[in-house]
Amino acid sequence: MANHKRTETASKLKKFYSTMSEAIRLSEIENGLQTYEWPAGVFYQDSYETNLLEQYILRFINYSKVEKLSDNVSYYENVEFEYKDLSQNVPVVYLNDGSMFYANEFLEDMLYDTNGEKGPNQVGRDIFRFAILTGGDHSQNGDDEIENLNKYPHFNTYPSGFNLTGIYSSATWDRERIKENCAKFGAGSCTYLIHMDGWEIKNDYPLKL
Repeated sequence: MANHKRTETASKLKKFYSTMSEAIRLSEIENGLQTYEWPAGVFYQDSYETNLLEQYILRFINYSKVEKLSDNVSYYENVEFEYKDLSQNVPVVYLNDGSMFYANEFLEDMLYDTNGEKGPNQVGRDIFRFAILTGGDHSQNGDDEIENLNKYPHFNTYPSGFNLTGIYSSATWDRERIKENCAKFGAGSCTYLIHMDGWEIKNDYPLKL
């Protein structure tokens, strides 16, 4: 049973990563903007369906519905994740396979729930963190930075506690450190660990699924 759960969770994470990576690739082509050139932020209070998520992501994926996180108060109150200050008005996107995701208002941190509203709704167990390389116009910092940004996937995983620049420096961390951070911090480091292991949740994964 444990092996089945690990395999199922890892498979959904791999599929979500692939789906979002392709969506962002198509979005960059159609919109003519790299992710780091997207507007620096947007607020969901009044028009959560017509914001960055709608413009740059939803048009390029298949989903069943979009709601506000606050529409499902029981989920919001029970979920355990790093961003307790996450606005309840962010959009929740329900995917056709029963999973869902939601993002902060700057569309740079994305939390993916592998089994939707079902429990345990805890980071590192069914909630995992991904990142989109955003941040507005970097052109003022010169061509060298633009070239550097384009070396890395614009949809990625990274350990908790690191900003987007930290995605790249963290590549030098060894697996044991990533595993320790997964146990301590949850969503970001756990996703990074599974990605690091080739989208496999190994027997020494530090959290019970």
